[in-house]
Amino acid sequence: MRLIEIRKDGGLRRTGYMKLGDAPRYAILSHTWGPEKDEISFDDFTELCRGNLKMAQMKRPGVSKLKFCLDQARKDGLKYFWIDTCCINRADDYEYRSAVKSMFEYYRGSAVCYVLLADVKVTKEGPRSWYSVYDFIAARWFTRGWTLQELIAPQKVEFYSPEHDRLGDKSALQQAITRATDIPPEAFLGERLLNFSVDERISWAMNRQTTKPYDMAYCLMGILDVYLSRMPQKWNGTGYQALIAIREEALKEDARLSRNKRNRRHYPWSTADWAPGSRENPLGPSASENPRNITMDQAERHKIELHTQMIRDFQRKSRIVARHGADFGMLFHKPQAGPEVSKKKAGPQEAGPKKEAGPKKEAGPKKEMRPKTEARPKELSGRRSRVGRDIVSSGLVRSVGQTG
Repeated sequence: MRLIEIRKDGGLRRTGYMKLGDAPRYAILSHTWGPEKDEISFDDFTELCRGNLKMAQMKRPGVSKLKFCLDQARKDGLKYFWIDTCCINRADDYEYRSAVKSMFEYYRGSAVCYVLLADVKVTKEGPRSWYSVYDFIAARWFTRGWTLQELIAPQKVEFYSPEHDRLGDKSALQQAITRATDIPPEAFLGERLLNFSVDERISWAMNRQTTKPYDMAYCLMGILDVYLSRMPQKWNGTGYQALIAIREEALKEDARLSRNKRNRRHYPWSTADWAPGSRENPLGPSASENPRNITMDQAERHKIELHTQMIRDFQRKSRIVARHGADFGMLFHKPQAGPEVSKKKAGPQEAGPKKEAGPKKEAGPKKEMRPKTEARPKELSGRRSRVGRDIVSSGLVRSVGQTG
């Protein structure tokens, strides 16, 4: 990669080509492109460094981006920064393809990423006003394919308005970012991407667009940790075909290397070769370190989901029990066995003087009765009682009368 160096005299120069591991600490810019003529190209920056062009003479929106990075990097104590339009020679096909494949690493290796939002206005009430937050969520930056990895890869991401006002970092704005992208905060706040399935990671890009449809596959390479080395140098297929190709490659790579057992569901035969005592057993003790690592078949997942819904249903109805008294709880859990509960009628109906029994009717022929194995209390029927019985019998939730 190449970097832009801030010289002591305030000028700029572009460094030579270097390996990412040898690069000094640098800032990196994330932005949405306007018309190509409005951006500062690789050749334009070359002439600028030679002194043949002055920033004041260049009436382009791209100049504002360059000035912003220069000023902000200085404030942050950084001597180097990176802008794609100025640092990638697009005329060199090999360099361009190499940069595209390494883009995720460029952003992940940066000290800080500056996101310049071109369509967010900061009102007088400040960047946290309702109007500013609405503009932030609706920003074009959240709809572009390339900016997905620019959100996820860097450890530190800061958002700025067109007037260069700081809006906040991705940690402070995580709720608004999730609202705009449907990406869980854990994914862009440092959790390992292998903890998310291949299809889940691909879904993060489904509402985004790229200028070339097949570029979406390249946008996902770093997120899926697949670099498509066996695909043609210039992909001539459609975007849909490219996504299929990268998904298949990612699933193969994930099955071979990933420790994320959630992805194993795409290979129903993958659990057959796991011995019960093997270290690769997804249900072994090591998997319990992270609940996302446990694999289960469709029937087990359905059982867990049903049981979770039962618990939620019970918790919701237990609030009614707390309000109306413990007697109302009989609708939600299995009654305790005992002589008082096993009677057909108990409570207020037994109180008061007993009525004299009338003449007994003659008993007809006795029906054969099945032998009773054990006394069993009469239980209430209905969905609510079934929910309560299953939950209490499972031992996960104590009955209402046992609280405290």
